Amino acid sequence: MTHVDPATNEVRRTPSQQRAYESVQAIVRAATEIIEAEGYEAYNTNTVAKRAGVSVALVYRYFPNKESILVALWEETQNVRARTVVHIIRQIPTVENWEEYARMIMVTLRKLRTDQPNLMMMRKIFPSVPQLAFVENKVIRECGDALVSVIKKRFAKISDDEAEAATMTLLSMIPPLVDATMEAVDPTAISALIESNVRLLAMFFTDLDTRFK
Repeated sequence: MTHVDPATNEVRRTPSQQRAYESVQAIVRAATEIIEAEGYEAYNTNTVAKRAGVSVALVYRYFPNKESILVALWEETQNVRARTVVHIIRQIPTVENWEEYARMIMVTLRKLRTDQPNLMMMRKIFPSVPQLAFVENKVIRECGDALVSVIKKRFAKISDDEAEAATMTLLSMIPPLVDATMEAVDPTAISALIESNVRLLAMFFTDLDTRFK
């Protein structure tokens, strides 16, 4: 089977057997390890093949170039992110306590960052691999569409433009709040940041309730 990469319009072969799947996973994992250890400058298909323990020909069997390996990795990372975020979003219509909901957002997204250690590394190489932004923007659009829909469902009096504005505000507000907690090291400081961010988010949702429910 083959897969057309939407970010590059290039054809990637999809592994159909377990052994082939394991080889592809080894290639993707090797790419991550090389960039984390040596930087993007040291990253190429030869070093990937060597680290993954496969031939260069096998790398090219599934990936037309080194960028497509990173696109595959980023797609996997972003798909997990999308599923998590959409699950959070879909709870909005039935939320009874905005502070508890905001805390769940912060804790869940912080754990997602912790569970995806390659996230920050990948962001650093965005200028070198512009296709990665295409993948991320697709996920942002999907999450934005889901958020607009549930906001309009929860806040019956909100207009389409106001729902779009609230969505843009949330999508631009939440990532930096989560990033701030990742930069802290001391557990007490982390807890304080989370609670501060929880109050900020809860205030935003409470204001929407007051004006539009």
